[in-house]
Amino acid sequence: MNYIPRHIEKYIKNNLFKGKIIVVYGPRQVGKTTMIKQIIKDIEGVEYFTCDDPDVRSKLHNANEKELGNFVHGKKLIVIDEAQLVSDIGITLKLMHDTYPDVQIIASGSSSFELANKTKEPLTGRSLEYILLPLSFSEIANHTSVHQADQIISIGLTYGMYPGILFGEIDRKELLNTIASQYLYKDILKFEGLRMPLVLEKILKVLASSIGQEISYEEIANSVDANRKTVETYIGYLEQAFIVYRLPAFSRNIRSQVSKKQKIFFYDVGMRNALIGLFTDIDSRLDKGALWENFFISERKKIMIGKRDLFAKQYFMRTYDHQEVDLVEEWEGGRIEAYEMKYKEDRKHREPAVWKKNFPDIPVQIATRENAKDFLIND
Repeated sequence: MNYIPRHIEKYIKNNLFKGKIIVVYGPRQVGKTTMIKQIIKDIEGVEYFTCDDPDVRSKLHNANEKELGNFVHGKKLIVIDEAQLVSDIGITLKLMHDTYPDVQIIASGSSSFELANKTKEPLTGRSLEYILLPLSFSEIANHTSVHQADQIISIGLTYGMYPGILFGEIDRKELLNTIASQYLYKDILKFEGLRMPLVLEKILKVLASSIGQEISYEEIANSVDANRKTVETYIGYLEQAFIVYRLPAFSRNIRSQVSKKQKIFFYDVGMRNALIGLFTDIDSRLDKGALWENFFISERKKIMIGKRDLFAKQYFMRTYDHQEVDLVEEWEGGRIEAYEMKYKEDRKHREPAVWKKNFPDIPVQIATRENAKDFLIND
């Protein structure tokens, strides 16, 4: 399979050499380096550094203006990959940008720079941030065809949407287990303050077993024998590392809305399946409803990111009398969309009365395995 263009590429290209540091976040193995090299391949005067190299990390740590000059001298653009591995990278990038404003800086990392930086928001006003996640249905469809992308969903539901998983030559289960164990724990355990790897492992397994369910920090804490603050902190780290994300309750003018709990989903369902060691075909699985819900919501999230709608948000809705909407999306300008996920069509489904009352002009769309392609294209 040839290189598959990513939706955020065009935005990055349009903002090169306009006075801003370009920062690309995302999990390991999603293709950040590949995409960046694709973007800069025709630009002269480029230098690429990876902070996986101890020598590069050493030179960037607490570097002064003269030392940074050695990095940028004679260069039009420099790339600093896995930048979060340098503890004071935010300050370093700020100094480099302010001292050498004509040099375009692209930095990438597998976690938010804040987690590796003791100072807060050093790049405020100086950077543009982009998130790259595993491949989306839409990106594959645009490069191949909607039909081929639709066929790939079956693989994605079991093994996820990492590029190497879908199109690589390594055994899918082996590669996914490597990503889940080596990279996941390797990166997260570096976060300052994380001292209990066993608790982290327990939290991940609880979250993997609870997708689609409302859950509170207290419930997770009781399950893993830890305090609420530890659970909240560790889940925050998992979010910053792009492993999971929280789906809050939607409560706009709905008095009976339950809003004390949240749902937590995985950015990639393959990662989730690896954590519980379950790779059987979705049609024979007892958790296929929850798995389909997670997959569809994460694909819709990729569309939001691909559209660069910085105001777009996702929620779920549930009332005290158990009326539910699986996914409520709020887009720039106040546009709202609602979805119910059913792996197979359910003719008994009825739109919640509370939704019809509050949003009579916004239908709840039913997303099944059969019609998913109608909702997963970034048009």
